[in-house]
Amino acid sequence: MKKLYTVFFAMTLIIIANLPTQALAQCTCSGGLPATAITYYTPLDTTNAGSSTISFPKFDPSIGTLSCANFDDTISGITTTNVWNKASTKTLYKFLLTVANNIAGPGVSVDEDFTKIYGPDSLNAMGNSPGDSIVYGPDNLFNNVHDHTNVSNLAPYLGSGNVNYTYTLNGGLISLVGSLNYGDQIITNYWGGFRLTYYWCPSLPLALNLTNFIAFKNGKNVQLQWQAVNEQSNIMYDVEYSKDGSTFQSAGNSLPSTYTDGDSTSSYQFLYPVSNVNAGKLYFRIKRVDAAGKSSYTAIKIVNIESSSLITYQVYPNPVVNTVVLEFSEAQTGNFAVSLVNALGQPVQQKMVTLSGTNQIKLDLNNKPAAGLYYLHAKDQAHNIQYVTKVFIK
Repeated sequence: MKKLYTVFFAMTLIIIANLPTQALAQCTCSGGLPATAITYYTPLDTTNAGSSTISFPKFDPSIGTLSCANFDDTISGITTTNVWNKASTKTLYKFLLTVANNIAGPGVSVDEDFTKIYGPDSLNAMGNSPGDSIVYGPDNLFNNVHDHTNVSNLAPYLGSGNVNYTYTLNGGLISLVGSLNYGDQIITNYWGGFRLTYYWCPSLPLALNLTNFIAFKNGKNVQLQWQAVNEQSNIMYDVEYSKDGSTFQSAGNSLPSTYTDGDSTSSYQFLYPVSNVNAGKLYFRIKRVDAAGKSSYTAIKIVNIESSSLITYQVYPNPVVNTVVLEFSEAQTGNFAVSLVNALGQPVQQKMVTLSGTNQIKLDLNNKPAAGLYYLHAKDQAHNIQYVTKVFIK
């Protein structure tokens, strides 16, 4: 079953890679800009419950339009199987153990089987102990198994409250050799984590010449950075923030354009003190006002002031030409294993990156692969958290 699932999964990825460009580009905003990512992560502590409920906040449509959503899970499990002979005679047994992971939620359905064969082992007649029973395991039947699913129906994810997924563990033991007169007890302890990523676009007119806008917590400040291309004189930039994602106000004095003749690109930085707020999330955007008084805006960036439980990330440029940047909403410190994976699940480029109070990982395509769909993986080695996103290579 596992081999069949692996083949099916590979074939599914091949189909995705050959979808029309219009279908694959659904997570972009007007002007071809990448949609903003909001990622929620829910860990699952070790348990042997028959099922577990995983909850995520819904997307608030007041901050913009939800373009698409992705669901990821990484699960591990250890199984111990106790078998005893119930026959009145000594019997030779061979068993097939199947453990099935099932995840169900709105627009998401994941089903996968893991199998293991035990035996042949000869068990004494019932009551002739020791020797009438045997313990198999503990065996790590599935270890950091990762699934990535594009949500097919976005409607249940909009509004207030939570959206729920149910993780169910099923399976059983059957005898391939021997009688049916046996008893068994199967205990599987499992753990892991689940991630839901929303990709959304602002409803206001976008400032197409503002690029590389980032906002992340850096010590006692929120650090905002952006670049203006095709810069002009008599332009003003205003950093705006909101506590609810709907009502925005100025975060400080407006910044005038630093345009000088012959300099078509300018870089800007703004520090917003965290002490200005109590806790929770803050929403940031940059307002651009041209010489005629016309306003346009960047996409909204969300920064969690209270904790690092909510970390957003995005990649750009996407599609990728020669270099791709993975950008976190908060400064990161630690070692990251970065890999570019093709549609068949095969890594085509890998490297280790050490971050120290920065929020960007840059991957140069040394031997540029063929154009198409790929997945960029970045695994935080210390916390065993993996960030995954689609990239398209021109």
